[in-house]
Amino acid sequence: TVRTGWPAAGLAREPGGGWRLTPAGGGDGVVADAVVLACPAPAAAALLAGAAPAAARAVATVRYASVALVTFAYDPAAVPGPLDATGFLVPRVEGLVLTACSWASSKWAHLGDGPVLLRASAGRVGDERAVAMDDDRLVDALAADLARTMGITGPPLEVRVSRWPSSFPQYEPGHLDRVAAVEANLAATAPGLVLAGAGQRGLGLPACVRQGTAAAAAALAGARAADVQVGT
Repeated sequence: TVRTGWPAAGLAREPGGGWRLTPAGGGDGVVADAVVLACPAPAAAALLAGAAPAAARAVATVRYASVALVTFAYDPAAVPGPLDATGFLVPRVEGLVLTACSWASSKWAHLGDGPVLLRASAGRVGDERAVAMDDDRLVDALAADLARTMGITGPPLEVRVSRWPSSFPQYEPGHLDRVAAVEANLAATAPGLVLAGAGQRGLGLPACVRQGTAAAAAALAGARAADVQVGT
């Protein structure tokens, strides 16, 4: 059963085993043998606070930055030189609004015919300029940065703005050790309760697949362990 528009507000262990999730609007909620929390770290920490307080405190330390993406379509004649890589990163010291550019039409063969597609990123910890800009100002700023860094001439044919507030986790030194400690704590104290998501072990598509597979295996193992503990 897929439920949308049903934000979970509470998570508690059931006396007979399993976990109860209660919705924000109140009500009985649902009971499950296992729960995978694949949500941003602040939301996961809030749900874990009562069920696994030590894990909740560790998860709550993950910081996030806001990111805005603008996808540009350019006439190939406006882009000088061969795009013979996948893109580039822009260090903070350059002072640009642009933080990275992904050359989509070079990365993906099926996009190679037609306009040149560039995905420009803006936003990082300590730099909220992109958040403060409206869409038009953001497009103009990133187009100017692309002209400066890539020598692009002329306006884009099409643009699309996508904003992701507080969505880019920052992996600080020791992050993977903290994640491993949280996973060990949950396995020992809250079997059947599993974490996954960008705030844990990566945000790219390969990381999503890898974490989804691992979370499913951990959820099954935890549910079986809980059954043994309650004697079912």
